[in-house]
Amino acid sequence: MPTRSIILIVLAVVLAGATALLARSLMTQEPAQQQTALAQEKKSTRVLVAIKPMPLGQIIKPEDLRWQSWPDDRLHGSYLVEGVVNANEFTGHVVRDSITAGEPVTRVRLAAPGTQNFLAAALAPGMRAVTVPINQISGVAGFIFPGDRVDLILNHQVNDADDNPRQVSETVIQNLRILAIDTRTRTGPNPDGSPASPQTGNTATLEVTPKIAEKIALVSQLGSLTLALRSLATDTEANGSDIDPAKAPPDDTLTSYTWDADVSRLLSPVDPEKGRTKVHLSRGGELSVIEFSEEPGR
Repeated sequence: MPTRSIILIVLAVVLAGATALLARSLMTQEPAQQQTALAQEKKSTRVLVAIKPMPLGQIIKPEDLRWQSWPDDRLHGSYLVEGVVNANEFTGHVVRDSITAGEPVTRVRLAAPGTQNFLAAALAPGMRAVTVPINQISGVAGFIFPGDRVDLILNHQVNDADDNPRQVSETVIQNLRILAIDTRTRTGPNPDGSPASPQTGNTATLEVTPKIAEKIALVSQLGSLTLALRSLATDTEANGSDIDPAKAPPDDTLTSYTWDADVSRLLSPVDPEKGRTKVHLSRGGELSVIEFSEEPGR
């Protein structure tokens, strides 16, 4: 065999061996780099941040916060560091200074339940807090938690047109936010991570407008009150537009009611029009109807 051919064969074998060694080195180096990156990430400091914007007065839920790696050179002493604090302990706190998405959470920007100004911070601007009595039945067996939305139902006695006492139930106010059940304001798991269990309270504190606060003070004297829990799902209006119940204001314009005869066939029906006299009044081109209640003996 010619010497030139032997030299070419040797060179080919050497190049093939070198290529194999280089490929093996690259394959073992990449996992090592990944492991080093993972180790550095595990060693990095993680702080508690807001997942989404949290405005003033928002009651914090577990899904509002998460841990995020933070550069050590930008770490502030007020930040809440993983391993030092438990994220669950801030569930039920209220935001006293708005926090943007991704911004670290600090204690000074939160108000803990039971501390000074907690309830005032939980109220939206212009709103008021009122408390109504509840029990195991009217409080939905303890399954109503702070942050939920409810309707307020009044159960009372009303005389019909024949002056007979009748029972009636009516929804007087819709979409009220629960601020607290008794003094409990926590909405999620307990600080130790265990799930919150239903607890029946004696009072419910509601967020209302000043006018609705007056109405609730009055309806509390008329009869017993029942809370009706609203769904967390978005409501849809008749025109197809969606309404976020968490952003909709309380509504006291509903006129829904139910008489005792509507639920019992043993009772005589109630005629709301009985005992009323209608007068049609024409003023120029406008026609209006005025109703007068008939007085006994006239």
